[in-house]
Amino acid sequence: MPLLQPRSRADQAPHRMPPPPARLSAADPAARRRAAQALAGQPAAMARLLARLAVEPDRAVRAALIDALLAIGSDAALGGVAALLGAEDPGMRAAAFEAMARIDDARTVALLLPLLDDPDAERRLRGLAALAGRRDHRLAGRLERLLAEEQDANVCAAAADLLGEQGDRAALPALLRLKARFRAEPFLQYATDAAIARLRER
Repeated sequence: MPLLQPRSRADQAPHRMPPPPARLSAADPAARRRAAQALAGQPAAMARLLARLAVEPDRAVRAALIDALLAIGSDAALGGVAALLGAEDPGMRAAAFEAMARIDDARTVALLLPLLDDPDAERRLRGLAALAGRRDHRLAGRLERLLAEEQDANVCAAAADLLGEQGDRAALPALLRLKARFRAEPFLQYATDAAIARLRER
């Protein structure tokens, strides 16, 4: 008589790992990171990757999720990453800024320009910061419109600085109007004067 009962077929079946999308919510960060890596470049996984990225606390997992979305490369995937520039979590914002630096300028500008219309001034500031150093024909005109409408002095100062970097002498009237509108803001006067000086040198 055998000492052990024979195992059932279910017991004999090899252990199967859940598919990568299910492992995105695993308790172990290493498992979540591997799941994100396994989903890199798969458009069908985009919604799950974005949903996990919005709540992911682990820095390494966030990086893997962002890499997976960049590998997908669609406007929707990259837009989801760009939207994190407005996140409250500083680590999430830093990861988004780093990701934006890895995308070519033309696509990045298209993704970032909507942030200039965000109702939150802090998010508008982050959008301007992410646009710094990028060259695109759309920027100067959009910055001039922003300066004509913006009420937040800090946002205006950042936009003036960026216009001094991106514009030419045609942008001088917009900066002079800004100076007249914010006469009582010394910091903004200084930022605008610096931008005007840069444009006059061209």
